Amino acid sequence: MIANIIDRFLGRTGRASSFADVSITSLGTTAYAAGDVLNPTATCLALQCVGHGTGDIVTLRNVSVWETCASGSRVKPALRIYFFESDYIVPAQNTAFTVDANVTMLGFVDVATGEYVEYDDLTPGGTIYSAAFVELTDTDTIGARPVTMRLGSTSRNLYAVVTTTGTPTFTASAALDFRFTFDS
Repeated sequence: MIANIIDRFLGRTGRASSFADVSITSLGTTAYAAGDVLNPTATCLALQCVGHGTGDIVTLRNVSVWETCASGSRVKPALRIYFFESDYIVPAQNTAFTVDANVTMLGFVDVATGEYVEYDDLTPGGTIYSAAFVELTDTDTIGARPVTMRLGSTSRNLYAVVTTTGTPTFTASAALDFRFTFDS
């Protein structure tokens, strides 16, 4: 159901599109501070631009976030997702993030708490969901601009670091799933 809602926004540009799906399934239950890293390992999330060749110019057009959690524990975390052209070591999960001056940052996308829509599994004790969709346009006035890059000769990846802009506390069963959509 959620995929159908998100998919209705896609395919409007007439360009070749591809998706990169990544999940963060281990968020920990300790409270986060604004600016803390959510990545589960000390590396960036690799977003492979499948369907695009080396040397292609790709543009990140939208980001979808699904929060999965136990009944009654929605967080709807405010996030900032940074994008880089190469991977590098990031601070440990739930510690402050600073951008390395030696790595090229391509841009970032903010996901506000108010952008989430809530969905429930109708089975008793079932899983609940929150979903956010951020479309990046050239005319956006709030700072969410498309992130454009040329794919390298050895990599078709864009690299991401997910941070909080609020102070969420997740339950042990919480997970965040992301879909990044690219056009060429």
